[in-house]
Amino acid sequence: AAGMGSGAVVCDMAPSAGMDQGELWVLVVWSLLAGLASITKLTAHFFMKDYLFFQPSEMSLLSSLASVPWMLKPVMFFYFFTVPLGGYHKRSYLAVGAVAGVLGYTLLALLPTHAGSLTALKAMAFVGMLTVEVFETITDLIIDVVIVEQLAQQSIQSVTLMHSLCAGATMVGKIAISLFSGYLLTNFTPQQLFAGVTLLPVATLVLAYCVHETPSTRHFHSWTEKLTATGSRMKAISRAFMKPSVYLPSILVFMLSVLPTLDTAMFYFNTQEIGITARALGDMQVMLTCATFGVLWIFNFAVQHVQLHSVIPIMIVIAQLLYLPSLAYANKRTFGLSLEQMAQVESVCWKSAAKMVYRSALLLCTLICSVNNQTDFYSMLMAVMNVAEGFS
Repeated sequence: AAGMGSGAVVCDMAPSAGMDQGELWVLVVWSLLAGLASITKLTAHFFMKDYLFFQPSEMSLLSSLASVPWMLKPVMFFYFFTVPLGGYHKRSYLAVGAVAGVLGYTLLALLPTHAGSLTALKAMAFVGMLTVEVFETITDLIIDVVIVEQLAQQSIQSVTLMHSLCAGATMVGKIAISLFSGYLLTNFTPQQLFAGVTLLPVATLVLAYCVHETPSTRHFHSWTEKLTATGSRMKAISRAFMKPSVYLPSILVFMLSVLPTLDTAMFYFNTQEIGITARALGDMQVMLTCATFGVLWIFNFAVQHVQLHSVIPIMIVIAQLLYLPSLAYANKRTFGLSLEQMAQVESVCWKSAAKMVYRSALLLCTLICSVNNQTDFYSMLMAVMNVAEGFS
């Protein structure tokens, strides 16, 4: 990534002259695979509810605890790109994350739900989910860094389009799997679906070697040296982070990202209060993915044709209006629609609103980095978003 404005190098990496085609394909292919693996979120909800008998409060707490790796993302960022592993900063750690993903999904796939203590099974499920989150955090971090390298050389619009390309690949994967999600959730057990998704970290392990990277010549002889170097770089970026032009909009990023999510609450409301089946919820994913794709298209259009500083407030206002159907649905006001149809309307509106807020926060992060000429802030700001989402 690019160095700080004062000339101090924050990360032991050198930016490439242009977007490496190998890295671009890694981003696109991994995004596509991540979209195909998106079914695991709904699978995990049914797995915890129907097989491990989690209460809503327990599921929410488990999800929050499993997000701890995302909260440690800034520490990972500074350590990974200060201390090379096997001579590399990106390839090696991406491979480590992939191995963690294989172990996590394998544990969930082999979890015996009809034997042993229920408390022990819940603990094992937590370990599996935590390990999977480690995989996703590391992979997301490496993707952030690749985008950071481009932010140092290209315009905000170009970087936004790169984001959109990855998001578009994810949407294609989600639409493809959503077409069959109802069938898969009805005819396969969660363990079988977890076993199938193990292919994602395996593919990531292969893609890790497609990442273009020059071997690092830096060596450390002890853990003390590694931790000292990491700490000094964290202090350097923290001092630069305290400028009002950085921390004030960063607070807004945090506030946008800390908004409570309704995923767990709505899942139990839909399945227990309304009685929506697994197949219906699976089929609903097609509409949700198409709505997300539509938001992505609208956002990209706005970025290209509207002043960047005007895009964020416009999207936030629209998002607040789209949250209103959730209030009506929670009180079972259907306006002439059936409860299942109202559930579909509510889900599409909520998903669209959440995506608008997320894309606005992402654009704000890019603007902060560009205005302050501090591309290294990008991963820090991504971590701020992740910490806020953990609190939510």
